[in-house]
Amino acid sequence: MTQSSIYERIVASFDKQSGLRATPVTFAIIWLNCLIFAVELLLSKDTGAILGVPQRPLLLLGANYACATVANLRWDTLITSCFLHGSVLHIGFNMMALRNVGPFVERTAGSARMAWMYLVAGIGGSIASSLVGWYAAPERLSVGASGAICGVLAAAVVIGWRAHGIGSPISQSIGKWLVITLLLGLAPGFDNAAHVGGAVAGAAAAALWRRGFAYSSKAIVTTWLVCAVVVTGAFASVFIHDKTDPTASLFFPERLQRAIDFARHGDCEKAYEALATARHLIPHDDRLAPVTDAIDAKCGRPEGSIY
Repeated sequence: MTQSSIYERIVASFDKQSGLRATPVTFAIIWLNCLIFAVELLLSKDTGAILGVPQRPLLLLGANYACATVANLRWDTLITSCFLHGSVLHIGFNMMALRNVGPFVERTAGSARMAWMYLVAGIGGSIASSLVGWYAAPERLSVGASGAICGVLAAAVVIGWRAHGIGSPISQSIGKWLVITLLLGLAPGFDNAAHVGGAVAGAAAAALWRRGFAYSSKAIVTTWLVCAVVVTGAFASVFIHDKTDPTASLFFPERLQRAIDFARHGDCEKAYEALATARHLIPHDDRLAPVTDAIDAKCGRPEGSIY
């Protein structure tokens, strides 16, 4: 059997299915999100987590902690955070929206375009969230597929506009849905920066698609595999960070507390190391000075110190 026939059989196996199975990328994304949400609940070890997952398991699995994402250049959390959710309602609404619009975009543009566009939109939303959070709320923890889904909505608007013009019923109906989502995102507790960033990235991706161009079977499967490797690599990177960096899963206040605890036990070197990791996250936070003074009083400022 030739390599090309193998690719064609893989693609054909999906074409014979119905419903979500006719749109394999949308199907895979929904189930991956549900699987990861189940892992969140297992890590939470609390039945009440279904209504509100604690921050710790979210951070361990790669939530977008704005100050750490920017200061430590955590590219991996730009991706992993798009597959995490804070509650059953959060994932329920997001997956319902993806189920309603994703198949249209995937059938119209193709599974290969849908796969990389979804990732680009998710990353675009995470970047916007990180940058806004870095300046406005550096300790914000952001999770959810809504940025990527806003990208899917924006892509659908662009598809309708390119196919039928500005008066396209598809563009108008989905455009209203997108506008309502962005307006709701202005309410407290929503990460509207991710919504806007994802929408812009998704619209830009759809605007670049060439009409009439069709991916070969080999290109489709190759694109799926590349996207799968990127997502898997991001989660693997988060796991490695958690295992090799003792501060990777610590919030800013916890790093300060760890520095204080080390100083109290006479381990001044580790106290200053922990303090340095906190300072790296948020260099000008008012909480740094009193902790630094307390550690200096206990340990004495080391020679050549820049703290």
